[in-house]
Amino acid sequence: MQKKYIERLVHGIFLLLGLVTVGCVLLVTVYLVIAGIPAIQEIGLIPFLFGKTWAPTAAEPSYGILPFILTSIYGTAGAVVLGVPVGFLTAVCLAKTAPNLHSRVIFTTENHPAVFTDLAVTNCNKYVTNFTYFLKMTL
Repeated sequence: MQKKYIERLVHGIFLLLGLVTVGCVLLVTVYLVIAGIPAIQEIGLIPFLFGKTWAPTAAEPSYGILPFILTSIYGTAGAVVLGVPVGFLTAVCLAKTAPNLHSRVIFTTENHPAVFTDLAVTNCNKYVTNFTYFLKMTL
């Protein structure tokens, strides 16, 4: 009974903290939009969004944010390109090695696997190394 109470309390705390975080992000976003409206009206929305140079201190100032937008898109695409193969290979590795590690798994109080020991890590490294070699050969 006390365990469920503690779990509900912790769940409530994390929910509250998550909502506070989302609220703070929304407040910052609203503030930036409201504070930026006069500048965007002076510059113009299209030159602001699609301008290619950011030089606010130049003799003739330019306020284009396209490079910043593209950098964010490229960074996200790079994270996806790196993260998806690593996540996929980790899932494959765990699917292949986890059934063979019955005695090498440390269980939590609710019998969920928490930590895999050196055998799982070694096998996962083998799959990642093979995938890295494959990438080197194909690129």
